[in-house]
Amino acid sequence: MFYMYNTPRSERTIAEYFDDVLTRTAHRCVDLGYLESAEQFDKRVVEPTWNAVADGLTGDEIFQQARAGLGLDFMPDDRLLIATMCAAYACEALMADKAGDTVTAWTYMLDAVACREGVEGAARELEVANNALSFMAKKAANALHDKPGGSRSRQQEMRDIWASGKYTNRDRCAEEECGALGISFSAARKALRKTPNPT
Repeated sequence: MFYMYNTPRSERTIAEYFDDVLTRTAHRCVDLGYLESAEQFDKRVVEPTWNAVADGLTGDEIFQQARAGLGLDFMPDDRLLIATMCAAYACEALMADKAGDTVTAWTYMLDAVACREGVEGAARELEVANNALSFMAKKAANALHDKPGGSRSRQQEMRDIWASGKYTNRDRCAEEECGALGISFSAARKALRKTPNPT
């Protein structure tokens, strides 16, 4: 027996899968920034794809045209290719189901789910890329702060001056030494937070 989302095929209809697959694909396209809303997905992807499938175009033909670099007249954005293939297979599944051909309907629905997973994979790849960029930006910022004369070394100098015992009050220490270290009073005072009293 075929299972999707741990639910037996007999418990969900092709129409339910059609709605679920296209809804999830629409949300991923929005998450990826390909479209502004799920409604835009319906207008720019589902409706033209439904019409193309009704006219005889199949998900396999969309894939072949894309591989050949021919593009599709009704799909202005190449980033939506996998989503369009998903919609085409889902439309084919629904049409086959309405015609009473359940084996073909489930076959097309499997193709639609595979395409939807491709769109979700692209969303995960984008998230990984964004995390990598964030990591690199943090690494660059830390390198800047950690270099000699950077903010962290100046904060450490402030703590060393306080630890020397020259001052008995943290505020006075920060006020008098911040200018010499080239940091603001608030940054100097923050550097002295939770420091032990000089011995």
